Amino acid sequence: IGLLLSLSYVWLMLLVYVVEKLGRRKKESKNKGEKLFINVLPTAIKLIFLLMLVVIHLDLARIMYEASNITFNSEVPKKISEDNYHVFYPVVVGKNQLEFDHDKDSRAKEEEEIYRYLNQNGSLLVNIEHYNIKENEVFGRTIQLNPNYLKKFEILDENNQRILIEESEEKRILLIPERFKGSDDLKKIEEYYFKDLLQFEDKLTEIIYIKDKQPVYSFVPNKPWIDDYPILDILTLKNSDSWDRNIFNGDRYPPIKIKTAGQSSEKLSGLLEKNKLTDNLPSFVPYEKSEITLIKRLSGSLSYLLISSLLTVFVFSIVCLLTTAYFFQYHSKKFYLLRLNGYSFFETYASVFLLLLFELMMGLTIAAFLSEISKEFVINIFLAMVLNVIIVSMTLFRVEKRKFN
Repeated sequence: IGLLLSLSYVWLMLLVYVVEKLGRRKKESKNKGEKLFINVLPTAIKLIFLLMLVVIHLDLARIMYEASNITFNSEVPKKISEDNYHVFYPVVVGKNQLEFDHDKDSRAKEEEEIYRYLNQNGSLLVNIEHYNIKENEVFGRTIQLNPNYLKKFEILDENNQRILIEESEEKRILLIPERFKGSDDLKKIEEYYFKDLLQFEDKLTEIIYIKDKQPVYSFVPNKPWIDDYPILDILTLKNSDSWDRNIFNGDRYPPIKIKTAGQSSEKLSGLLEKNKLTDNLPSFVPYEKSEITLIKRLSGSLSYLLISSLLTVFVFSIVCLLTTAYFFQYHSKKFYLLRLNGYSFFETYASVFLLLLFELMMGLTIAAFLSEISKEFVINIFLAMVLNVIIVSMTLFRVEKRKFN
């Protein structure tokens, strides 16, 4: 951000110089190509400032967006209200970051040891990562649970019998709502698990049909219950490994919910220390506070972000003012004649506002080309364009009043 701010001041000084030089040059120029260049250059420089403004505000926009989605005072189910479940969030850069991110095989034994300890002491595994990807095929939108979850939250089969799965179960156990019976979706599920997967593994699969609309507690405050899932995939110690469970995936809602009530933290701390994970997992927070933890993490340098944002808005405002004044000066005769003949403000300056639309489209095109489009980027660029329109309109009103009166 500091580098971008420094560059913005350099560009601002360059723009002042360019506008002053072009103002002289355009009077002398008779070449059409040169005139086009004289018109385009200030707009190009302004576009650079627009993208700088958007990029610098991305973190601030993300903080605002995340804060707007926080659910306060979410009700914890009575079944787990006294268990005090915590999660490791966020996962941060550590001394072994390269291995932690890219060499999962090297830490498979470590994660297995940690998971077995946590599982033995009542921790729940609830992974909704695949379910949340709506683009997934029906067989891929699974919610992964461990047997401990089934002990805490009742799931009934189609015969109204409670389902409990042993950790020693080696078959893949899929719980599928009975509404899928005889459907095309069920055919896709069976095709995938009973045929396609057998090319890569020899694990047997068993389907158990369950009553429809039995909600799964997601441990996500703003969407605590999910009942439209197609598959519940039960991960036991025997039918899954560390790759399947992925307990330290860095997600805001990590799969493993660690029971802390009545548990000593010394054993877990010792396991993390032994496996060199203490620097990757320094934050151990109640699961319902993971969103607030994210906001605190993002806003660690909030004052710096605000100052940077205000300075950038100030610089961008000056750029808008200079380029608008220059554009008005270059086309002043045309604008004067249009106003003299009774054209309205927006009819007279339609070319100016079309130029703003062009800047917006160019900004989005460049972002798409660089694969940088996100919710925050789109929000920022539209807010920047609103600011752009306001400043341009005010500048045109002011300059017109001075020139034509």
